[in-house]
Amino acid sequence: YGQTGSGKSYTMMGNDEEEGIIPRIIESLFESMKHDTTGETKVWVSYIEIYNERIQDLLSAGSKGILALQIFEHPKLGVVVPGISECPVESVEEV
Repeated sequence: YGQTGSGKSYTMMGNDEEEGIIPRIIESLFESMKHDTTGETKVWVSYIEIYNERIQDLLSAGSKGILALQIFEHPKLGVVVPGISECPVESVEEV
C-alpha cells in the first residue's frame, strides 16, 4: 500500500541488479524443498494487484483479469481470494 512511485513494485520484484522480496522468497522456498525427502511438497502460485480497491488477477487471460472478488483471512489457510487463478510450478524459473 502506498503512493504511486513510492517503490512498491521495486520492493516486491526488484530490478536487474537487485532482487526484490518475491524472487528471494521463491528461491528460498525451492531451496528448502530440496530437503523434502517425501517428494510430496507442491507449489502453486497466484499473482494479484489491488488498485483502487479492485482485485486484478495477473495470471488470468480473460477480461484483463479484473474480478469482483473479495479477500479474506482464513484462520488456518491465511489470506484467501476465492476464484483466483492458481498455477502449479516446479522450479524458480517457472515462477
